[in-house]
Amino acid sequence: MRHGLPMEAVLRNERTRESRLSLTGARIMRFTFADVLNRARFVHMLETFGVPRA
Repeated sequence: MRHGLPMEAVLRNERTRESRLSLTGARIMRFTFADVLNRARFVHMLETFGVPRA
């Protein structure tokens, strides 16, 4: 997944992508796998962030 890049470069590239997305007005929500496994917590996070439910 790192394509041979050092971890520092991967993290820097991720921050750059996120910054560019934010400049477009996109909102970024970060979550962990543990958040997803805890359904109540994840649903709360999605609702707080304004993600619509089907």
